Amino acid sequence: MSRRRFRMVSDVGFNPVRIDRGEGYSLIVGSDGQMLEIDYQKEQVSEGAMYPFPGVSSCGVVSSDSWIGSWVDRSLRKAYMGSFPLGEKWESANSDSDDLENRDVDQSVSKSASWTRELQSEPLAMCLAGENIVFACLGSGIYMVDGNATEIWRSPYPRWRELEDLVGIDS
Repeated sequence: MSRRRFRMVSDVGFNPVRIDRGEGYSLIVGSDGQMLEIDYQKEQVSEGAMYPFPGVSSCGVVSSDSWIGSWVDRSLRKAYMGSFPLGEKWESANSDSDDLENRDVDQSVSKSASWTRELQSEPLAMCLAGENIVFACLGSGIYMVDGNATEIWRSPYPRWRELEDLVGIDS
């Protein structure tokens, strides 16, 4: 496979919304759910864009050998997280919308995922803490999991009593 070097946004072939950076690999995330893996020299690793979820990834991180990301299925009002191996082409997710009521995470996430989990609420941010993943979910708190999705800890959002009076004030 010939590797392609990207110099401009137009070289990517889709509208990027963010780049999840890692040491050896990074992922360019597109506005329609596209993902393109590049190496540290900005050369394309996978052949063409990949679609691991039926929608756009809300947040993600690159660990040593995988990408961990999340997405929200707004029609089902469910949020998911999954881990995908780096350095290989991922199968596209099944985006059939014929049977939305009976669809589960296994049907709507790429079979290339190492693991997937349904979350309690929408992930807002995600980062690495060593080899662990820390993420904040809308209204439910902050969590840490290891690379196999085993929960290490969870915590409610911190509260600042001095700022509680400002909650009702519009800025």
